[in-house]
Amino acid sequence: MCMEKRGSARKGLPVVHTRAAGVDIGSRFHVVAVPAHLAESPVQTFNAFTAELDRIAD
Repeated sequence: MCMEKRGSARKGLPVVHTRAAGVDIGSRFHVVAVPAHLAESPVQTFNAFTAELDRIAD
């Protein structure tokens, strides 16, 4: 059965806290995203080791 793509565009979630980061926590690495206007590289990946976790805090 083939599903036809609808014409409606996807809508994002509303922004509640403008200076908050999104973090995807994995067993080997974590991905952190901040609003584009807050950083040169708004999405960064960090290994799951102490030194890298310290970099996230910075």
